[in-house]
Amino acid sequence: MKTKKNCKVRIIVYSILSFAVLTAVVLSDIAAAPEIHASLEHRFLPPSIRHLFGTDDFGRDVFLRTLQGFKYTFFIALTAQVFSFLLGGIIGLFAGYYSGLFDEILYYLCNIILSFPMIAAVIFFSAVFGNSVFILIVLSIIFGMIFNIKVVRSEIMILKHSDFVTGLKIIGASDLFIVTRHLLKPAFMLLLPTFPLILGHIIIGISAYSFLGFGVQPPHPEIGLMLKESIRFINYAPWLMVCPGLFQFSVILIFADLSEAVQNFIQYARDIRRKI
Repeated sequence: MKTKKNCKVRIIVYSILSFAVLTAVVLSDIAAAPEIHASLEHRFLPPSIRHLFGTDDFGRDVFLRTLQGFKYTFFIALTAQVFSFLLGGIIGLFAGYYSGLFDEILYYLCNIILSFPMIAAVIFFSAVFGNSVFILIVLSIIFGMIFNIKVVRSEIMILKHSDFVTGLKIIGASDLFIVTRHLLKPAFMLLLPTFPLILGHIIIGISAYSFLGFGVQPPHPEIGLMLKESIRFINYAPWLMVCPGLFQFSVILIFADLSEAVQNFIQYARDIRRKI
């Protein structure tokens, strides 16, 4: 039991430190660094202490471009995830509690939308409206929101039949009071551990769509776009793909560990509350 608690503590500490490093990267001013601008005399330099990820075909520092591209992708993904988190939680809460015709229509609508792969939706809307980051954000919000709606809806449908909610109805509490004061918090606490996990998946999605040409467009730096531009140099400059790819892999791993840390922290807080 003690070993299990120590493991949870290590996960939480590791995740907090990793997230702090990512926060420092996001808040840093990378664009002002001179190494990020073109310098043809420094083309295709291999990784070194001065250039951790080497340089590209324009002599730009790949490490700094990777950080700048991650910042751009992170804010796009964070915007989409915040909206899907809030909208999905609220809609799923009311749909699960009130049920009825609205819940039936929403249930089948969510299933219909989820039956279409997101990549197909991205290709279709990009063909109709052109390649745009806005389309990518909207589709990420819609698909993320549907996932959150289904998770919250199923949980609230169980909670509304609990003895606690029944007791509140007996003493005359209104449905709006029950939803806003007693079910709103559990709904979002249920989604909270998935927030960093879905955020990581959205980051992967944005990079994948940019790699295919449907997401971020030049001259904006983005890891998927950088990998796409580096394919032609893979034979004699493999670091242009390997290093940014490993960086993104590490970032997604941090978000996955952070998700587990949030879940462990919530469970730890509940255990303490029960003991008190």
